[in-house]
Amino acid sequence: MVPNDDVDLTEMDCKVFVDGAPGRNELSELVAAAVEGTVSEDGVVADGLEIYVDDNSEAGDEDKSVRKRGFLFFGNVLEIYFAPRVDLDGRVGVVTAILENLWRRELPAVAACDYEDRLPLSGGVADAAPWPSSWAG
Repeated sequence: MVPNDDVDLTEMDCKVFVDGAPGRNELSELVAAAVEGTVSEDGVVADGLEIYVDDNSEAGDEDKSVRKRGFLFFGNVLEIYFAPRVDLDGRVGVVTAILENLWRRELPAVAACDYEDRLPLSGGVADAAPWPSSWAG
């Protein structure tokens, strides 16, 4: 990832779990479009933030259909880091843009952060949010 000098990579701000993405590169492109950023080797870089896009090591045969905890087993995870200058409203705006862009494509996505209550659809766990309807096994 191209370094963004003012972003503190020791303080992850938010994780977004995503299921059903066609691949990490394609997911990076969707996230970059949402935040007006650039795809890098490991994810996305934009003004005041860096986002690592990765496979979720916890994904597997677990039951993803359970709304309150099933997202932990979604196939991909975004780790979002902000520069200290980005205030809470800015952080909420960025995460909202990412979630809404993924949901428009009917990709289940859930944010895990300290401000989930300020995000649309409770960060993705509300009944109206896209969700895997059923899973075999």
